[in-house]
Amino acid sequence: MPVVAIDHINLHVPDNAFMRVHKFYCEILGLVPGRRPNFLSKGCWLYAGNKAIVHLVRINSLDADTDREPGLQLPVDHIALRCGDFNNTVERLSSAGMVYSINKVSVSGNTQILLREPSGLRLELVFDSSEFAE
Repeated sequence: MPVVAIDHINLHVPDNAFMRVHKFYCEILGLVPGRRPNFLSKGCWLYAGNKAIVHLVRINSLDADTDREPGLQLPVDHIALRCGDFNNTVERLSSAGMVYSINKVSVSGNTQILLREPSGLRLELVFDSSEFAE
């Protein structure tokens, strides 16, 4: 059973941050809310084209992860999303007052925008550097 791709990311977002996180992924990154199965949990699925790539689950203080030891942090450093339209993305991030940095990676031929989204998760937005060819 070889792994062939990442299907989606699932983020548990506290009630008090849910709308800020939702707004970031939709208004800044351009994902679109779409169909979601009728799960017991509350939340939404955000789509890139016809694929739900970000699943947001609304949690409150009563929704503790019962499988996790108290105080144990998950070992996720960041999530990288392949993106297009670098200039528009920079404009949206700047207009929203987001703090970010840009890193050119000549070895891979990519340009990265590094930032934290409203829930605190580190994101790497990856662009093909050929988008900047003169």
